[in-house]
Amino acid sequence: VSNAARLGVVVVASAGNSSDKPYVVGSPGISPDVITVAQTEVPGAQAIPLVVNSPPAIAGTYGNTATIDWAPIVGTTTGDVVYVGQGCLADPYLADPAGKVALIDRGTCNVSEKVRRASDAGATAIIIGLVAPGDAVWSSNAGQCPEPPNGTCKPSIVIQQSLSTAIKQNIAAPVNVTI
Repeated sequence: VSNAARLGVVVVASAGNSSDKPYVVGSPGISPDVITVAQTEVPGAQAIPLVVNSPPAIAGTYGNTATIDWAPIVGTTTGDVVYVGQGCLADPYLADPAGKVALIDRGTCNVSEKVRRASDAGATAIIIGLVAPGDAVWSSNAGQCPEPPNGTCKPSIVIQQSLSTAIKQNIAAPVNVTI
């Protein structure tokens, strides 16, 4: 394909079939002379909403979420939410996540570090709240959480900044969610 491209042929190739993971590209798409395309969402992927059960002011079903394949949602988890802050190892928690759903701000350190720490602290599930406007996005694993089926990180989901802000503003109500 590189030779064909050097002769003036526009070559478009698949990035590969290694799932929706960053930096995973296969041949022939690895040629620097090739336009490589990839699918970012597999046809069987599920959209899992976050359901806010209470308080009534923000209750509803919120669908613009992203799941994390290395900390998958299996079954249903319901619980009260605590906001723990940044969630990085160097940051003190603002609340104890044990037995609760931990809301953690995205940014500063790897999402997998945040999920691992909250899982180890006893959170029943983790919500990663974006800190900038935009659609919820998937996060890669920086090695903190083993891939399923050996994974030990709690079910995790990413939500938009607007919903994260609404949850934080109502956290004392308390906020109860179902993933």
